[in-house]
Amino acid sequence: MSQISYYDVIVLVLFTIVSFSIYKMLKPENVEENANPFAKKTIKASKMVKLFKNKKALQNFVFETLKNESLDIKVQKLSKLDKTFEPQSFMSWARDNFEYIFKSFYSNHNEKLKLKLSNDVYKEFEKFNNELSSKKQSINAEIVRFKTIMIKDVNLFKKQANVTVEFVTEQTAVVKDSTGKILKGDDNQIETITDIWCFSKDFSLKNPAWILTKTIEA
Repeated sequence: MSQISYYDVIVLVLFTIVSFSIYKMLKPENVEENANPFAKKTIKASKMVKLFKNKKALQNFVFETLKNESLDIKVQKLSKLDKTFEPQSFMSWARDNFEYIFKSFYSNHNEKLKLKLSNDVYKEFEKFNNELSSKKQSINAEIVRFKTIMIKDVNLFKKQANVTVEFVTEQTAVVKDSTGKILKGDDNQIETITDIWCFSKDFSLKNPAWILTKTIEA
């Protein structure tokens, strides 16, 4: 059997040192950290996404925003323009207004909505209810629960701010004729509905308030 030479020992030591260095470079924690260069951006953008402190509110719906850095910047700009704007409180307000407008609309109480809607949206709502009345039909609709509410976009134009919000809800809807006969729908059939609404605030007004200015088909 041949003996190991001094030269072989040197080669073995060098090989061990090089192998250990390569292992340190490629070990899992380093690979995982370098594999996602956007990780820090995602964390930064998600700072805007805070859950409600009120646990009861959390049971009703989930507040989300797009994990999008450009949207985060838009929200920050809006917060500077409107010192009262804060994502969590706005979502709570949007939820309450969605429910109020929904119930008033299907109860044909359009007069109550004038202060919460733009003229164009009010006219569309009124037109829809007038068409139902001419057909002697009615709609019984209920919100079963809110699944998610998400800020889709924020736009600032001079002294006006627009916030586009996506509501995903579970609803029931039944269309009836004047005798109460069901023409369409089922009280026991729950459907998931996506509504996209745009709320606007005109800061040039003496008492600016958020109103619904547009509804968009999802």
